[in-house]
Parts: sequence; C-alpha cells; structure tokens
Amino acid sequence: MLFRSETLSRHPRTTHEQAGLREAHQVLVDSGWFDRVDQVRWHDARTVVVEGIWATPAAWVEGRLDGERRDILVDSRGRRLPLDGEPADRSPRISGTALDRVPAIGESFGEAVQAGIALHGVLAEFDWSDQISDIDVSEFSSPIRGLVIHTNDGCSIVWGEGPDVVVDATETTVTQKLQYLDDLDARWGRIDAPCSRNGGLGEIDLRMDFATYRAIEEARRRTTR
Repeated sequence: MLFRSETLSRHPRTTHEQAGLREAHQVLVDSGWFDRVDQVRWHDARTVVVEGIWATPAAWVEGRLDGERRDILVDSRGRRLPLDGEPADRSPRISGTALDRVPAIGESFGEAVQAGIALHGVLAEFDWSDQISDIDVSEFSSPIRGLVIHTNDGCSIVWGEGPDVVVDATETTVTQKLQYLDDLDARWGRIDAPCSRNGGLGEIDLRMDFATYRAIEEARRRTTR
C-alpha cells in the first residue's frame, strides 16, 4: 500500500532520516483504519509503502454526533471507524445503542454491539438474510429478551443470547434457531411469516422450541375468538 502526505516533504529522504517515517506511522495508527501497522518504508521522496492489516468494516451503528443522529461505521471488533453518514437504509445495521454514548474513533461500542456483529455474521450465510432490517441490542443485557432481529416487514424475532454464548437447557441452540428460520423461509417464503399469518403473535421467540411456540400461538388464538 502506498501512502502520500504533504507533511512528508518536510523530511528529507535519506538512509539516516527517520522522522518522516515515524510521522507517517503515527498518522496511519491514529487514522482508525488499521488493525495493525507493521512497517512503513520509503518509496520515493514523498511516498511511503505501508505493510499492515486494514480494519474490517462490519456494520452501521446508530448514534448521535454533535447533536445529530448519524449512522456510524464499526469494524469487526465493534470499534468506531472514521466514517459516518446521515441515517439511511444501510446494512448490516445495529440499533438500540445509547445514542449519546458514541466512543472515540478506534474505541469499542462495547459487548452488545460486538454480539450484534457476530449475529449478523451468522445470519449473512443464508439467502433470507436480506429480509433483516437490523439487530436491536437495547435489551442485550436483559435475561428476558437479549438480541432481537427486526425484519423489513416490521416483525421482531427474539434471538436471545449472542451466538457465541453456550446456552443452557432453557434456550434453544444456534443451530435450532437457524433451522427454524430456514424452515419458515422454505415453507412460506419469509422468516417472519408467523408474525402476521393467521393472527400471529406479532413477534417470534426463537429461544423456545417450535412445539412450545405453536402451543402458545394456538392458546392465544383461542382466547381472542
């Protein structure tokens, strides 16, 4: 990778002069775009070659900067990258963060956003992932709901614990949850079909097994007749 900077012209390129390289290295580290900068060396009088690892953009997170709502790009570790924009239909998207608690560039949004990114990564393997609007992390710390998937048809799908967490017997596994969504899409063409079909519950809770979910849904229908 080549890097040019007007500031490098202040430093003569000699085998003994390292000030320009030190400056370039610091600029790159401070930029927030790199996981690691391994080496910086001269290419010509105003250009250096950089060896390092880019930060990997992973999702857009809702936040507020200078009093305005913004979509903020984060990397695969949930760290803020130096890019934001006006709220728009961007994907993958994470909602439900504390809007005014935006970290500095290079700092992490925290465990909830990291869990949301991990879930986006799991869901992205499926063709029906384009039905997902965002992952809501507002109740991540709550044992009642956890992560919630919002679909682009307005359905809430309660996922529960992050996908990297080993759950106990009270919650279905990641494999079971994915299989259920896959089955819904194969049968109805939508992963959120039960939300609106036949007077559904308005949301789907993936933490319980399918038989329990159908029993609750049937009981609700009977009480509303």
